[in-house]
Amino acid sequence: MSTDAVRAIAQVFPHPVLRYRPDTADGHGGLQWAMLARPNSAMTLKILLVDDNATYLAAVLNLLGGFPEVEVVGQASGGREALRLARQLHPDLMLLDVAMPSMNGLEVARAMLDWKDRPRIVFVSMHDGPDYRAAANGLGALAYIGKSDLTAELPPLLQGLLGRAKPEGDL
Repeated sequence: MSTDAVRAIAQVFPHPVLRYRPDTADGHGGLQWAMLARPNSAMTLKILLVDDNATYLAAVLNLLGGFPEVEVVGQASGGREALRLARQLHPDLMLLDVAMPSMNGLEVARAMLDWKDRPRIVFVSMHDGPDYRAAANGLGALAYIGKSDLTAELPPLLQGLLGRAKPEGDL
């Protein structure tokens, strides 16, 4: 099938189910079609939780349990572990604490700036203020949520993420 034919199909169907790949997984080149998503299929949002407080992580897990489209793919208690898990698990979103020992959340986000497919970041912290928010915004964060506001602010944000591919956030 020609590239023009693929483009024509993509214009007709609002939810493309096939994608053209110019090379195959074995590296020999050629045509390969891969399933992307079926129309009306539910999207799954893969989340990595990063916080040094185990009790808080448990509370966030409980909150996320109300979203069947969300899969918590991992948990980290520090920045270095978060970077390792993010490379390994390829989450769509990281809920990232700012203040952690050894490597804080801002340093984690800074370390991921040059990643090709870095996850979206929502900073979650008890430290709130214009300097923290400006730093998070400068690092491309989707949002900055105070821990005390998580139950009110995270659900609408998740609903927005599940409803569109690449939401734009304002801090």
